Amino acid sequence: MTKTGYDDIMTKIDALNQDLKIANQSVAEGIESRDFREDSTFSVAVEERTKIQNKIREMEDIVNNCTIAQIDSSIDFIDFGKSAELLNVDTGDVRAFTIVGAYESDPKNGKISYLSPVGMSMMGSKVGDEFEVITPAKEICWEVLKIFIDRPL
Repeated sequence: MTKTGYDDIMTKIDALNQDLKIANQSVAEGIESRDFREDSTFSVAVEERTKIQNKIREMEDIVNNCTIAQIDSSIDFIDFGKSAELLNVDTGDVRAFTIVGAYESDPKNGKISYLSPVGMSMMGSKVGDEFEVITPAKEICWEVLKIFIDRPL
């Protein structure tokens, strides 16, 4: 996992802990109302608290079992934590992608997992290299235009 991905998950855990405090207050208020029917304020609050607790546990498991990668600062080739500007040879579209860990992947924002078809195909490529990505939908040919580290990862 990149340092940025780790920090993002820690921020989410902090926010969830704040949500948990609010959920605990709602549960306490539900207990005071003594209304324990299925759709009561109490049962809804308990359900919400359980969802938050489960999400916190899930994220804590991720950060407790991850390794924060040390990113090589060279831009000789594409590797984990590095970004690349790529040309879709077929359409002429230019896109930038950053290779990240599976839990921090956000393809809409250009963060792709090293385990994804694009991520695996671009690893090790150099500026000027072309590579093909084969997906169930289609084959895409990309050319590496630029390799960079655009932010601390």
